[in-house]
Amino acid sequence: MGKKYTRIMNKVFSTLIVFMLFSLFFTSCLADNVTVKSISPNQYYDSRPSIWGSNIVWRRAINQNGNERIELSEPSWIMLYNVESGKTTNITEESIKFREGVYLHAESPDIWNDRIIYEAQSSGNSYDTNLYMYNITTKDTWKLPIMSTQYSNGHLHTIYGDWIVYTNKEDGKRQAYLYNYNVGFYRTIVGVSENYSVYGLTMNNDYVIITTVNETNNFEILIYNIASTDISYLNYTGKHTQIIATSIYNNNIAVSVLKNNNNENQWNSYLYNIKREEYYRKIDNVVGVLIWDDNIAYSLNNDIYIGSNDGLDIIEGRQTQYLSDIYENEIVWMSNENSGSLSGSARDNFDIYMRTVITDEEIIEMGIIGLIMVVSIITVIVIVKREKFTRMV
Repeated sequence: MGKKYTRIMNKVFSTLIVFMLFSLFFTSCLADNVTVKSISPNQYYDSRPSIWGSNIVWRRAINQNGNERIELSEPSWIMLYNVESGKTTNITEESIKFREGVYLHAESPDIWNDRIIYEAQSSGNSYDTNLYMYNITTKDTWKLPIMSTQYSNGHLHTIYGDWIVYTNKEDGKRQAYLYNYNVGFYRTIVGVSENYSVYGLTMNNDYVIITTVNETNNFEILIYNIASTDISYLNYTGKHTQIIATSIYNNNIAVSVLKNNNNENQWNSYLYNIKREEYYRKIDNVVGVLIWDDNIAYSLNNDIYIGSNDGLDIIEGRQTQYLSDIYENEIVWMSNENSGSLSGSARDNFDIYMRTVITDEEIIEMGIIGLIMVVSIITVIVIVKREKFTRMV
């Protein structure tokens, strides 16, 4: 009787060891699981992707006229892709066609949590533009009451938390405003110099970072504290032609600086800490760095680099690649790799690409879950076998 039970247990534990080895092998495979894939077909001109969590949003257009840029007379709309389900949704589909010959021209989507904002106007009428919000959870869309008749195509806006920061033209210059969409509260961001116009926006829950430029192309960066309304300016003492804030995470800002050395233009990027008021990292020959925690991402010579202080991964591009947004260690970009043209113009069909990585923490978590499942299965087998053995005895 004892020998028979021993043989059963030996088989059980042998099975356990095999499952554990398989789990370790599976986990080690996941450690190298970096996925790059296209999430849009190449028969459209897809551009300006933005990512938050499992959702990616971008603009889709049809270049009917074959010009270098998408015209207001051409239809464009906003697409939403969910990474987990693999489903793509046209969130503006119901209102693509206003009436015969007049189409929706939607632009510049941005996403935070389950909220998407974008601007849209009827085709050919740049003075009939409004800002819209779409709720991914409820699938509701509503027009935000923050635009005047002076608002025109190409203005800037971004969303984070309860706040939307946007620009509006006044006397030919872009001015910046804050809008809390939960309470309907407006706030003008003062501090932009009289002769300056807003050139770029980025924000998080604490700060709005505004790049401004005047008529003689002098640039300055304004740091606006949302809670206190205090304003400071980012200082860069070196000679430069342009300085642009491209990204913010917590108290850190990514800044790109254009210099002219011996009649040659050169971009360099820096990371700046608002609290310490100092630059703490330089990335040579790069413009448009994106940051998230310890991760940085940027484009260089059509290749995309992403990583942390431990090292950078390279996503090689055979044609034009435009890096667009970052969320944690995931990035999205647009590329005309499948269009068969090197021009990079709107006549090419651009696809949206994403790169996902299974982190070390996720690998460990999945390994632990796998081992728990294996142990649970083996425990059930042992109990069943033991009950059968007991009945046999």
